[in-house]
Amino acid sequence: MNFSATYSTALNALSANKIRTSLTSLGITIGIAAVIAMVSAGHGAKSKIDDAFGSLGPNLVIGFSGSTSTTGLGIGADAGGSFTREDAQLVRTRLASMINGCTELSQWPTEASTVSGSAKTVCIGATPEVFKVRRWKIRHFPNGPRGRFYTDAEVKSDATVCLIGKTIADKLFPNQNPVGQTVRTREGNQFRVIGALESKGSSLTGGDQDDCLMIPISTLMKRVSGKEKCMLLMAEARSAEMTNIVKSRMTEIVRAAHNVRAGQDEDFYVRTMKEYSGLAELFTATLSGLIFAIACISLIVGGIGVMNIMLVSVTERTREIGIRMAVGARSTDVLGQFLTEATILALIGGLIGITLGSLLAWVIAWVADWAFVITPASVILAAATSAAVGIFFGYYPARKASLLDPIECLRYE
Repeated sequence: MNFSATYSTALNALSANKIRTSLTSLGITIGIAAVIAMVSAGHGAKSKIDDAFGSLGPNLVIGFSGSTSTTGLGIGADAGGSFTREDAQLVRTRLASMINGCTELSQWPTEASTVSGSAKTVCIGATPEVFKVRRWKIRHFPNGPRGRFYTDAEVKSDATVCLIGKTIADKLFPNQNPVGQTVRTREGNQFRVIGALESKGSSLTGGDQDDCLMIPISTLMKRVSGKEKCMLLMAEARSAEMTNIVKSRMTEIVRAAHNVRAGQDEDFYVRTMKEYSGLAELFTATLSGLIFAIACISLIVGGIGVMNIMLVSVTERTREIGIRMAVGARSTDVLGQFLTEATILALIGGLIGITLGSLLAWVIAWVADWAFVITPASVILAAATSAAVGIFFGYYPARKASLLDPIECLRYE
């Protein structure tokens, strides 16, 4: 019997009991759908993580206020700050050959208002180097004046100038160029908008990086918060290979500046973006592995279902097998027919699973706000896996059918 005849016979046998065929394929469907959704979610999560770290700067080294013994990985860090502006200057001077820039940074929650409305936001104070270290870009508008970053001279003079993030700009100046406009804060300060910032999107913690007013660090300290210390130090290493060296040297410099003796806890700690990236990738890999394990279990359960149904089918069609063998069918013909049926069952489940998995992946991407990615490789892998499951779990029933004695089959009632 040639392949086309075997295929046609197998389809006719499966279509004779559509409900049983559908239920048998269900386990394969669930497993393949999980594989497709898992692979797509993995790509989407990785893309979002890459974008987040790209917006922060992959070679960024950050000093946080507070002790790791009390604040862990930065949650609940000392809002008052541990760093002085002199700490930042020491790092800038002593690590000049290793870094592209260093800035001290603090922030203060406030409410910004204009004649047309108001919105809660955060004032971020830093030196002009923050725009280089954090890779901020000026947002340009088709009409009106062009924006710019503030200067060292404006930091020294405590100038009341600001750059405005996209989120707060859209709230206070919808469909307008905010450059040259005035923004008043809750503390009674009036800031002249000298530039608008390109969007950076969400941070790693889910916060909106575009909901901010960027002002000179001296202005924040003297006119807004009244705090004399800074919350963060940020430096960008010249290369990925130098990040750990910069981290170590920054720690040494600030320890010495803070008179921290050997064995004492620092009132700060330093982390690199590579460390956070590694943690995020580990979490993603662990989650993907868990989903993959669930998918494998579903595929095994689905395969066992295919085997059970095929064994039942062999028993039900024993007389048919005997008749076919009596009129000249060989054992290999019977083996091929039942193996083809098992493979078709698995492929049906696989194709439905690919469709449902793609839909589930799209829903996950929409909810999680990351890229929807379905690669041809994942679809091919899913189809090949479903066919392999059908062949593996269908072989035993097919083999059993091919070894039946034709005479005993004809006697079977």
